[in-house]
Amino acid sequence: MLKNLVMNFVRDERGAESSEIGVSTVLYAGGSVAAGTALKEVIQTKQGQIKAALEGTSID
Repeated sequence: MLKNLVMNFVRDERGAESSEIGVSTVLYAGGSVAAGTALKEVIQTKQGQIKAALEGTSID
C-alpha cells in the first residue's frame, strides 16, 4: 500500500511546472540577495577610500 502510494506520487507530474517555477524563484531570490550583499560591500569600501582621500582637504 505505501509502496503504491509512493510510486503514484513519483509518476504523477501534475504540479511539476509549479514546483519548477518555485525552485527557480527561490534561486533567483537567493542570487539577488547575494549580489546585493556583494555590491553593498564594494560600495562601502569605495566610500571609505573616498573619505580617506578627502580627509585633510578643505573646501574654501
